[in-house]
Amino acid sequence: MKTYSVARYRAAGCLRVVAGLSLVVLAVAVFWRPLTRTLGPDIAPAVQRLGLPRLWQPSSAKGFMVRVASEPSGATVSVNGAERGSTPLFANVPCDEGQQISIVVEKQGFPRWQRDVSCRVGKELTVRARLGG
Repeated sequence: MKTYSVARYRAAGCLRVVAGLSLVVLAVAVFWRPLTRTLGPDIAPAVQRLGLPRLWQPSSAKGFMVRVASEPSGATVSVNGAERGSTPLFANVPCDEGQQISIVVEKQGFPRWQRDVSCRVGKELTVRARLGG
């Protein structure tokens, strides 16, 4: 007769718990959008009361990602008049679908570069600015 130690039973129990939690996380991930559509705005306060990590909470962020490169690099990038950093730049631009966005790239000693684009929520835009020619 084969005997098993208590440690093996504990390890098996831990594995069952981890597997169960994994299934719960998977179910939440799969059914989150249908639940939020069904429950509507009533789900947000419930999620806050649960104290779930911020990653799992619904996001109200809208906008798109913009990647700006320039030649020469190190130019200052402004989006809708607000400075966002220098090139190369990868940043989120908060906006509503169809809203006009102005991207300006400037570097001392070079002419100013500007492009107006329409917001496409959830998309990524790559911009290459050639300053001075």
